[in-house]
Amino acid sequence: MPTVVVIDDRRLVLMHLCALIEEAFPAWIVLPKKARRERKLPFKGWDDVVAFLLTIEDEDVVLCADLALSNGSEYAEVAKGVHQLSEFKVSRPRWTYLACTMHSSFARHRPEFEGTFDGVLDKAELESKPNHKLAVNFIQSVIENVRRRRRLPGTQIIPAGVSIVDSLGIRLFRAAFSDEVLGEIVRQVAEGWRSVSVEALTSGYSGAYMLKLSSGLQGSSVILKVAKSASMIESELHTIDDNLSSLAPFGSHFVQIEKQLRQLANGQGCYYRQVPVRGTTLLRCCQAHSDEGMIAVEKIAQLCVRVLSDVAVADRPIIIAHERFLLTQVDVGRIETSAKFLSEVGEILEGNGLWPKDVPDGKSIGEELTEIGQSWGHGNLTDVGLREAVQHGDLNPGNVMIDESASPVLIDFQRVGMWPLGYDLGRLSRLLRMRLVGALNGSDWFPFDFLKWCDEYKGTTEDPAGGESVCPEASRCESAFFTYVHTLNLRDQEIVKYGYYLGALWDLLKITSYQDLSPFKRAWAQVQSWRIAQRLMKSSLLVR
Repeated sequence: MPTVVVIDDRRLVLMHLCALIEEAFPAWIVLPKKARRERKLPFKGWDDVVAFLLTIEDEDVVLCADLALSNGSEYAEVAKGVHQLSEFKVSRPRWTYLACTMHSSFARHRPEFEGTFDGVLDKAELESKPNHKLAVNFIQSVIENVRRRRRLPGTQIIPAGVSIVDSLGIRLFRAAFSDEVLGEIVRQVAEGWRSVSVEALTSGYSGAYMLKLSSGLQGSSVILKVAKSASMIESELHTIDDNLSSLAPFGSHFVQIEKQLRQLANGQGCYYRQVPVRGTTLLRCCQAHSDEGMIAVEKIAQLCVRVLSDVAVADRPIIIAHERFLLTQVDVGRIETSAKFLSEVGEILEGNGLWPKDVPDGKSIGEELTEIGQSWGHGNLTDVGLREAVQHGDLNPGNVMIDESASPVLIDFQRVGMWPLGYDLGRLSRLLRMRLVGALNGSDWFPFDFLKWCDEYKGTTEDPAGGESVCPEASRCESAFFTYVHTLNLRDQEIVKYGYYLGALWDLLKITSYQDLSPFKRAWAQVQSWRIAQRLMKSSLLVR
């Protein structure tokens, strides 16, 4: 059981910190005990502190120490505290050291700080929390994060021989669950494997995470879906069976899963396992710039078109758009925040002659898209009947595995269900663009190709401007969709294309807030959102 030791020479501050930590970690040991906390002067200088600390023999300890223990110059005392604890660390090298101070910037610049401390608990930030609950959450977050960064020799929270592939998805998973959970999963799933690799296949924005554990030495691999709550993923265990008749010919390409939720220790979450697939994700395949990537995209596009062609449009069920494409208040808030940020990005691009001339300035676009988001669900754009079919619902290049026979295998069933015709193809094309263009060499973090991205499609994805595509894989998906659309009568074309573009707008509005994309990719999504919104507003399907 971990121990947190709090050092502060002010009685009320010490009592307050200990109380917050006890509430944040009710099962942990918090020192000093109550009698010492209530002393008028809990600690009488550093000699007293060191003598107290040497009585603690535990190894799993977080030491949260105020750096300024006397009434002298604050900065001089902070420097002294850093020095004292750097010397003490020789006695307890396995502890986790957390500097508790009002002067975090000054402390960090002390020469001994980096080699002594694993993190900072900023007292000024703690005091700024407007209520008790937020203060507890702040303390909990700081201590959990510092323990996560500080891996103690010999503890093997994550088993030896495990390598973790860094990505936003794996960072979010570790922040949500902790390395103790990751270690538990590895022990349960990969017991006896050698040289285990763990990677996140998706970013986990929904709160559930797709993890792939593999061993190149043994040729073993398994994919898991992990969530904090069973309610988030248990319906997926029966999704494919429930929709199998409607999924043909797609159904045979969904991965098989074990229809059993496995619980993590101490109620920390649950997961289900998928039948192992030997291969790689479509994203990795396309990043390799090999023919296999385009061949795989072609196969997926053909599958999607077969799903669309399986039943006549007139025989498909109808759904009012706002009942399928929902924006929550959280989504709208993110759109608003992103619009303000991206207006500044737009100013930079405009100032350098890199803003497309067929659209308004970034600020105006942001204001218009914010208004669309705020009126979503009770505005004209979403009050339209759309034709639907059962589709994957989250067809992105991380949710498609390419097996050893070069066949696509679909994973992650969270959004399998009824979606407007063409939504799968449209979503795959959008996410291929956002995840592939400029990403391999990092050039998407520079603005120089922004106009090239935006000018490929001047008004819609149906009207390419000519020249080489910035993402041939995405263009192949779009070409497959519009080839299918042109086989329909004019009325059905209008209905199907409207659903396709509204799905694009819905996705792109949310993509503008994706923190793992470069600001220029997000601005690109914003420009395309505005263009698509203009097209939708001209549709004959809207009530005038």
